[in-house]
Amino acid sequence: MSPQVFHGGTRLGCLRELMALEPELEQKAACVLVMGAAAEKKQDFEAAVRFYREALAMEPICNDVWYFIHNNLGYSADKCRSSLPTLY
Repeated sequence: MSPQVFHGGTRLGCLRELMALEPELEQKAACVLVMGAAAEKKQDFEAAVRFYREALAMEPICNDVWYFIHNNLGYSADKCRSSLPTLY
């Protein structure tokens, strides 16, 4: 079996299934934060921004989760802007 596939789905799909079982929104936001960090590691900053926005929509209140979502969102958003061609 390919390391990219588990239970007939992707790693992301498996994580989404596990998240559905988690009752606490704070923990779900932390999971989505990790998915954003994984996208950053692959230098897929657009996906990272989507994940961080999804995590923020869960309105986490834990300082560690809240801080890192905002921090990483700013970093990835900046990387997205720097990859755009200049318009002048």
